[in-house]
Amino acid sequence: MSTRKKHFGPHPECLKEYPRILNGLMGLNGETGECIDILKKHLYQGHAFDSEHMAKKELGDVAWYLPSAQKLSDMIWRRSSR
Repeated sequence: MSTRKKHFGPHPECLKEYPRILNGLMGLNGETGECIDILKKHLYQGHAFDSEHMAKKELGDVAWYLPSAQKLSDMIWRRSSR
């Protein structure tokens, strides 16, 4: 089996140990990308800036994923302080 196929995707141990953290960080990344895309379209493509949509929908989604990122941050701090 080629090395690429063998190592494609997340390591199984990571998926067992950190499924919520992985989901949270991937979700956080996706939602912040949606926020910046709204601003990009406003600044560079002339779209109206929908601040209500940004605040209620996209930033609300970012806030939903933040606890997972905080959990990872806490884990890193605990490990680095050993």
